[in-house]
Amino acid sequence: MSHQSTKRQSKLEIKAHRRLLPRKVVSEAERPKNEMEIPHLSKMIQKHGTACDLSRLSYTEKRRKRFERVTETLRRNEHEFIKRAISRKEKEERERKRLRALHRPQQDTQSFISDLINGIIEFFCCKTLI
Repeated sequence: MSHQSTKRQSKLEIKAHRRLLPRKVVSEAERPKNEMEIPHLSKMIQKHGTACDLSRLSYTEKRRKRFERVTETLRRNEHEFIKRAISRKEKEERERKRLRALHRPQQDTQSFISDLINGIIEFFCCKTLI
């Protein structure tokens, strides 16, 4: 067995742990098909978390700090993904509301015009009678 440098070995260990961590919270391909799969997925994520926690105990202080930095970046990426998903959903909802609002004024303007025409007709009809 060949000797690896400490830095290279720790990088390889970090890469191995990155593979164990869940990639994203939810993506289109990984979204559960039904509600029955959610407990199974949460158990898997919990098992991966405990495995990572146990393996970190054997790390030196330097490696722990490096691994903590990696996990922090993963968490930041995860939070960014969640924010993007929420903002995308809100944007779609705003777009739906805007389209509904665009559809309504056409009906309102038609009724306004017909009311205006009826009012003018009534006004002039009454004027001629007086």
